[in-house]
Amino acid sequence: MQGCYAGVVAEHTLALVLSIMRGLHLQPPPDTTRVDTLHGKQVVVVGNGTIAKALVKIMLPLGCVVSTHDSASAPEWEKADVVVLACPLTATTMHLCNSAMLTRLRRGALLVNVARGEVVHTPALISAIRSGLKAAVDVLDQSELDTQQKEEMQRLVGEGN
Repeated sequence: MQGCYAGVVAEHTLALVLSIMRGLHLQPPPDTTRVDTLHGKQVVVVGNGTIAKALVKIMLPLGCVVSTHDSASAPEWEKADVVVLACPLTATTMHLCNSAMLTRLRRGALLVNVARGEVVHTPALISAIRSGLKAAVDVLDQSELDTQQKEEMQRLVGEGN
């Protein structure tokens, strides 16, 4: 049954976005008078499947400006406030999110990966987080990480980055 969890994953994605944008993952949470909103945000969704389509249906009524792209297209990464990876893992999407792509994102952008872990090059992600990228990932590819990088990723997660 293809796409049977698309709605659930799209809702999970929205929860991740709102949690990071509003600092709900931080302890203590930030002052509620300084809350960010999705309204007017540029959201780039990489993927054209059922999850991406369900996510677009959720994001549009919140006032987001949403664009969807397949893995072969080149979105304008520099304009994105939020990038959601919701594409299948293929030879083309393996490490689609790499250093070259991540350096094009604006400082303070949010990357959300609900695709397979291998779509993101984890060492590049660690470096981008150090430089100010916000990220929410529900799975990571740790196969290329050495012990120090694994410890750093655990520290970044523990700090709420």
